[in-house]
Amino acid sequence: MSLADKKKSFKGKSIDFMEGRKAGKLKDLLNKDVTIVDIDIIKSTKRNDEFAVFIIDEDADNYYFGGEVLTNFVRTLDDSDFEEIRRDGCKVKFTSAKSKDGFTYTNVDFL
Repeated sequence: MSLADKKKSFKGKSIDFMEGRKAGKLKDLLNKDVTIVDIDIIKSTKRNDEFAVFIIDEDADNYYFGGEVLTNFVRTLDDSDFEEIRRDGCKVKFTSAKSKDGFTYTNVDFL
């Protein structure tokens, strides 16, 4: 099944790569180089929102929810980009940053 087909059939279900894993904390990945090996968008069951969810090569036990920066990046990807991430990985470093308004958020540096 293609990624486009998966998105069409997705209705509040978990994503396959989440099965058998626990939710990790993004803050535990701060200032570490990690390799995203699968990523997708999931719809919130509590809010009318969606956000990125991903797994990394360095942690076989957990999946992680991405913040707005990573979610906006994932929205720009097409099927070939997802395939490349699954094949080659995507090296990133998550860092804490502050907006002009003083809001703390998680930034993504693509390595």
